[in-house]
Order: sequence, then structure tokens, then C-alpha cells
Amino acid sequence: YRHRQVLYSKDCALDVRAVEGVEETSAKNEADVNFSAKAPLFQKTGRSPVLIAVLLVTTFVLLLVGSLVTSFTFTYQRGDSYYEERDFSIANIGLYVADTALDANTFGIRFLQIIYFILAIVTPLENIVVFLVLYFVPMNGRLQRRVFFLSEITFAWSTAEVMMISAIFSTKQIPNFGNAIVDTGCETCYVVGAILRHPFWVYFAGAVLNLVVTFRLFRGAHCCLYDCGKMRVDRSRKGLFC
Repeated sequence: YRHRQVLYSKDCALDVRAVEGVEETSAKNEADVNFSAKAPLFQKTGRSPVLIAVLLVTTFVLLLVGSLVTSFTFTYQRGDSYYEERDFSIANIGLYVADTALDANTFGIRFLQIIYFILAIVTPLENIVVFLVLYFVPMNGRLQRRVFFLSEITFAWSTAEVMMISAIFSTKQIPNFGNAIVDTGCETCYVVGAILRHPFWVYFAGAVLNLVVTFRLFRGAHCCLYDCGKMRVDRSRKGLFC
């Protein structure tokens, strides 16, 4: 009886291994077909196109509008005779860079302005456009990998989160810095204040949403384009997350 039980256990183990081998081969063949097929990435990953489109378009609008509206205000005061306020947005900071130089037409100033606009304004919006192309334009896996690589570059050079954090902390620290100079006895110095305006939170929401959505789309694209041979995709799952 024990001998028969051992043989039965071995046969069951062999049957299970055989079934698993067939399933792994089937999953691998399905992944190869899925990779070579010319289709949008949302179809290959089984994600909801409506959800992806809404999140990406919402992020694009929030970042664009948040870059143009007034985000913070600097106040300048010297005694009781002089008081001035200057409003700044994420976009027009680049324009004010030229006002800080004796000669605004130098190569260095123009270069700084160009770099600022590219990293702070253009690249975050371009990153969203690249993801829209990646997920909605029908392409084979090889071309999708190239677009995915481009999205990694645009996200790495995007400074939306950096601008968000910088705006918050600068409005808190600049007044302390200016008051410390005035307290040293400087009679011609200005007392500088900073106020974070309510429209700034539009940009804040866009930057946070951009970080979360981009991270999840990165994960989903990487799972489909690079890990299809190692993991099985459950096509019954519908949603954004891989």
C-alpha cells in the first residue's frame, strides 16, 4: 500500500509539472504574440483607456494652467515710505531673470532663460504627450520600447515636482533671509516678504498627480514591454495598476 501511495504521489507530481510546463509555454507564446502585435499599449496591458486618458489630460491641464496663474507674491518694504508687490507665476519667473542682470542680452542670461523654460514648462507637458502616444498610438513592441525610453528621459528632466517644492519653501525662507540682513543695521535694505497665493495649489495638484500617474504608467508599460516573458498577465483585471 505504501509503495502504491509513493508511486501515486510521484505520478501526481509529474502531472502537475507537465501542466505547469504547458501553461508556462502557453503564457510565453501569448506574451510573444502580444509583444509583436501592432496595437495600442492599453490593449496589451488590459488597462482602461478612458481612465488613462482622463488622468493624463487632467494632469496636462493642471500643469499648464498652474504654470500661467499667479503662484506667489513678493513684497518689498523700506520704512514707511516705500512698499511694492510683485506677482510671479511659474512661467514668468523665466522672464524676470533678465531683469536681474546688468546686460540682459548676454549669452549666459538667454541660455538660463531657455533652459528654465524647457525644464520647468516644456518638459513636464512633453512627458504627458509622450505617454499619450505610448498608450494610444498602435505600435509593435520594439517601437513601443523606444517611445518608453523617450518617456524615461522626459520624466527624468521634468522639474514639476522640484518647482512645486521650491515655491513652497522659498516663500517660507526668503522673508527670514531678508529680515536677517535688515537686522544687521542696513538702512538702505528692503524688508522682503513672500505670500503663497491660492492659485498655486492648481500647480501643486498637477505636480502631485503627474508624479503618481507617471509612476503607475511606467510600471504598467515596463511590465508589458520587458517582463511579459517572466510573468503572466491576468487579462480579467481592469484598471490602471499593473
